Amino acid sequence: MKAERFIYFFTVSGFFIGLAFSIINFSKPEDLIIYTLEITLFCYLLIHFVIVYFVDADGNLKNIFKKEIYEQDIDNYVYELKEREKKMNSHIKDIETMENKESN
Repeated sequence: MKAERFIYFFTVSGFFIGLAFSIINFSKPEDLIIYTLEITLFCYLLIHFVIVYFVDADGNLKNIFKKEIYEQDIDNYVYELKEREKKMNSHIKDIETMENKESN
C-alpha cells in the first residue's frame, strides 16, 4: 500500500476522533474547533513519523515493477506471435494449394 494512503486514512481518522472527543468535552464553540484541529494535526504528524521510520516506500516501489523482466516477457510474446503468424500463413497457403488442386 502506498504511503499517501496511510497519510490520508490517519488524517481523516484523526479528524473524526478529534471531532468525537471535542463533542464529548464541549464547553465552548471555540474548543470544538481547537480540539478537532489539534487531534487531527497530532494524527497527521504521527503517521508521518511512522512512515519515515517503519515504511520503506522507496524499496517497495522498486520491487513492484521490474522493467527488465517485463520487457523481456513482452519481447518473448512478440516473437511467439510472429512465429504463429508465419505458421498460420503457411497453413493458409497449404489449404489454398489443396483447394486449387481439387478444383482442377
